[in-house]
Amino acid sequence: MAVRGASDELLPTIIAAGSIRQRDATHLWVWLNVEGRADNLLCVVLVLEPAVVVKTMMHHWELLP
Repeated sequence: MAVRGASDELLPTIIAAGSIRQRDATHLWVWLNVEGRADNLLCVVLVLEPAVVVKTMMHHWELLP
């Protein structure tokens, strides 16, 4: 996250307030347009297991149909 310039507080904000697209039963993308950042959209890839695992955070993300 440091490489992306993202604070520790930003990750839970994206997860709680972002839009969601589910790939399958356990994998999903959550993205949020964060004011004041030039590299929007920010997206996190999550895996829903017994615990929620954040696989990565992406910037300059684009939602495709």
